Amino acid sequence: MNAPTPLRPVLVRTSRACRRAWGGAGLACAAAALILLGRGLFAADRPASPDAVRKLLPRLAGEYDREYYAGLIAEREGIAWLRSGKPRAGEAAYLCFRDGMAHFERAEAIRPPANDDALLRWNSCARMIMNHPDVAPAGEPAERAVVMGD
Repeated sequence: MNAPTPLRPVLVRTSRACRRAWGGAGLACAAAALILLGRGLFAADRPASPDAVRKLLPRLAGEYDREYYAGLIAEREGIAWLRSGKPRAGEAAYLCFRDGMAHFERAEAIRPPANDDALLRWNSCARMIMNHPDVAPAGEPAERAVVMGD
């Protein structure tokens, strides 16, 4: 396993649990589970970096999953920036939300039938941008930050 050191023990334990619960899906299931847990990983006392979690994406089975989960990572990184209270966190969060939206758009284009998850996550990112005045591109007033249909 080539997961970064802080995630390696968690990936191994999660992979074993996934194999026990769902059979041969081990690493792909573990990668998806860790990505879903990313919010906690980013907010912990010693947070995992989003880049460390992104390194799990190639372990996912299909292109839809890779795009969808990449969007989730970007969205959760944006939320972590908002909660950080750091200077210019709104600008960093904006970039993360836009990145997430781009991944969700690509996932939506190849989504399984009747699966609206990527559309719902795209809407969540758009709402985060619209509802937080400090979430805007660098040097741009917040009221012009979102142009629907980009």
